[in-house]
Amino acid sequence: FPDAQIVLLTPLQCVATSLENIQKVGDVIAECADACGISYIRQDSSDFLDREVESEQKRFTYDGTHTNAKGARHNAEKLAQIIPSMLRKY
Repeated sequence: FPDAQIVLLTPLQCVATSLENIQKVGDVIAECADACGISYIRQDSSDFLDREVESEQKRFTYDGTHTNAKGARHNAEKLAQIIPSMLRKY
């Protein structure tokens, strides 16, 4: 697949660790992606999952960390909206 393109994804927000830790990991991934010329998506924004909501309502996760079917679909739909505009055309 010579035309394949890599898009890195940062971790989603979760209740397993602090938002600060999640954002630090996202910063490292973004820095590496920039250094390698690779596209990335920051999934640690509340547009994907909001750890505060998940800690109380479990709307998109089973346990505040792992997505349920609704959460997986929600994230997939968001990614499907974002990724096409990031891809290089050959």
